[in-house]
Amino acid sequence: MADIQKPATLNVIWAESGDKIKPEDSKIQIGWLAEIPPRQYFNYMDNRRDTAIAHINQHGIGVWDAFTEYQALRSYVQGSDGVIYRALQTNISNNPVEDNGTYWTEAFLSVDSPSGNSKYIGYLVRDTSFTAVTNNRYYLSSPLVVTLPDSGMKGEAITMVKRPNITITVRVSIGNIVTAIGSDTSVEFDLDDEINFIFNGDSWEV
Repeated sequence: MADIQKPATLNVIWAESGDKIKPEDSKIQIGWLAEIPPRQYFNYMDNRRDTAIAHINQHGIGVWDAFTEYQALRSYVQGSDGVIYRALQTNISNNPVEDNGTYWTEAFLSVDSPSGNSKYIGYLVRDTSFTAVTNNRYYLSSPLVVTLPDSGMKGEAITMVKRPNITITVRVSIGNIVTAIGSDTSVEFDLDDEINFIFNGDSWEV
C-alpha cells in the first residue's frame, strides 16, 4: 500500500456550527432501517466522528474518560495532568491521575516525573496493605499485607525492602508461594534485606 498522506484539514469539523440532533441510544444500536432519517442525525454522527479524529490528531493519545472500558496492559490514555498512563487492570471510571497504582501506571519515564523515577529507579512507598504489580520495587514502611498477583509472565519479578524491625506478610489468593523449605499461601518477610519474588510460570518463588 502506498504511503497515506495526512489530510491538511483534520481540524475542520463537520457541522461544528450546524444543527445536530443525537439519535436515541436504542436507535444508534439498531442503525438505519427502511427510512428517511433527519439530516440533523447525519450532522450529529459526522460531527462526532470528525471531533474524535481531530482530538486524537491533536493529542496523539486520547484523553481519559469515565465511560470507556480500558483493557489491562493494552490501553493508554492521557491524564488531565498531561501524563500518559497505561492500564494495569481492566477498569471503568478509575481516574489515572487520582489512582494509587492499582489500575494505572505512568507509561513512560520522564526526567520531570518524580513518580516515574521512583518506579523505574527507586522504590514505590507503601504504608497500607495492597496488591503488588509485577516488575515493581516497593519500600514497605509499616507492618502490612502484600498480596501477589494471581499470575504473571514467566520471569517477572516483584522486589521488596522494608523498614527495620517490622514484619510484612506476603500472600497469594491462588496457589502457593514456593520457598527453600516448602510452600505455603503466605510467608513472613522479616529480614532486613531486599527480597525478590519471581513468577515461574505457575507460581511465585522466593
